[in-house]
Amino acid sequence: MKKNVYSNVFIIIITLLPPLFSIPILTNGLGLSVYGQYMADLSFILLLVVLSDLGFGMFLPKILAQSESLSEKSQIVTSFFAVKILVLPLILFIAFLYFNKTESNYSIFFLFYLAIINFNLTPIMNGLELYSKLVITTVVSKLVFVFSIFYFNFQSDGLFKIIVIQVVTQFIVFIMNFFIVSKIVSFNLNIKKTILIIREAFGYYISKLFVNIYQQSSTYIVSMFLSLESVALYSIAIQLYKVGQSFIGAVSRVLLTTIVKSKDFKVLFTYTKITLAIYSLGLIVVLLFSNVILGFFLTLDTQILGTLVEILYISLIFVVFSSYYGYPALSAINKDNYAHIGIFLSSVGYFLSVTFFYLMNHMGLIQLVLCIFFADLIGMLSRLYYAKKFGVFCVNKL
Repeated sequence: MKKNVYSNVFIIIITLLPPLFSIPILTNGLGLSVYGQYMADLSFILLLVVLSDLGFGMFLPKILAQSESLSEKSQIVTSFFAVKILVLPLILFIAFLYFNKTESNYSIFFLFYLAIINFNLTPIMNGLELYSKLVITTVVSKLVFVFSIFYFNFQSDGLFKIIVIQVVTQFIVFIMNFFIVSKIVSFNLNIKKTILIIREAFGYYISKLFVNIYQQSSTYIVSMFLSLESVALYSIAIQLYKVGQSFIGAVSRVLLTTIVKSKDFKVLFTYTKITLAIYSLGLIVVLLFSNVILGFFLTLDTQILGTLVEILYISLIFVVFSSYYGYPALSAINKDNYAHIGIFLSSVGYFLSVTFFYLMNHMGLIQLVLCIFFADLIGMLSRLYYAKKFGVFCVNKL
């Protein structure tokens, strides 16, 4: 358990480093306006990935962890590839229409990027508990990314260069992960099994669809209302917020596969306390020194950016409870549907908040970040309610 958690957290630490290097270099090289457009385009790509996920991102780790036979694991993995191949032409066509409308000169590279991340093998690696292998592939890809960021001059054809770098690094991750997975499972397509997986994953898909839309694609949503310079600032704050989410998610994913197998909730309570202790130390740093730290890395006015970061960091406390007492706790007692409800209510809270500020004509950076804050709060309250209702806090072992 500890080894898996440490492996996941190490992955997130490695993932944290590229934004620390790339954000100041790209904002200086591209300029805020071009950087904002670049992040909006990437966000649209992630929107298509969310729409085509079909719940596999959350559901596959669970059923792979529960599967005892290698044959069944092979059928699950094959089903993943079969579905992803089927949806790929559709999302590529939608992306083509989007970039054709924006008259992007680099649409073909965005399409390559979309095709690669459509086959993101991280859920399979997590389900097979290949955490240490995932560390290796992540480290290699991030080192390539960071080296490329320092090597190229982004003041000339910068947008072209960063898109190519994204394509190359994601392709490296896919090839390495595919090689690792193919060494463990064989490819055996079972149509009935595939249909069953799609049907069972549908609840995860519906419950997480809208929350994934705003979490993964909110930068694209923001680009509909604000200037590209504001979009750039928003995207920087969101990238830092996602790093925090990723730390929490790294622990949550291991808790899910561990508790589903063992039904031991002691580990859940232990890691909640550890996470809260780490979070509290970070909160002191963020509230006291966020502007200083941001000013050290970025050559722009960090006053508004610091406020955005502070709001989003406070919101992460809600994410901790929502993540730990959502699927890890409720899936272990076969109450997945109630974990779905928490996600659904969170997304409803976000879109209602956005609608409210839009109708009030207050669509600013602070307001759009507060929408995420309200959504995380609602998600936490819902999941804690169901965890308490079904006795999660009253058991040590079910």
